Amino acid sequence: MILAVLGGSWVGNTAKINELLTTINKQKQEIIDIKANIQLLESNVVELKSANRIIPIAENKLKLEKSLKSPIIILDTTKIRN
Repeated sequence: MILAVLGGSWVGNTAKINELLTTINKQKQEIIDIKANIQLLESNVVELKSANRIIPIAENKLKLEKSLKSPIIILDTTKIRN
């Protein structure tokens, strides 16, 4: 009778451990998938920020002109008080 109880307990523990290992492996795969999605999003952000994409939009859609000279003085208007 004691062996049956101990044996049942061991089997129950083994099943629970296997269940936990399965859960851990699923969560590890989710982490890998999330990291891959983050890398994809970061590369999309870099592409969206690129001058090669922004300049044609600024020139064609917004009718902005590219300056031939760099500005000599740039004022920080956040520090100007009225």
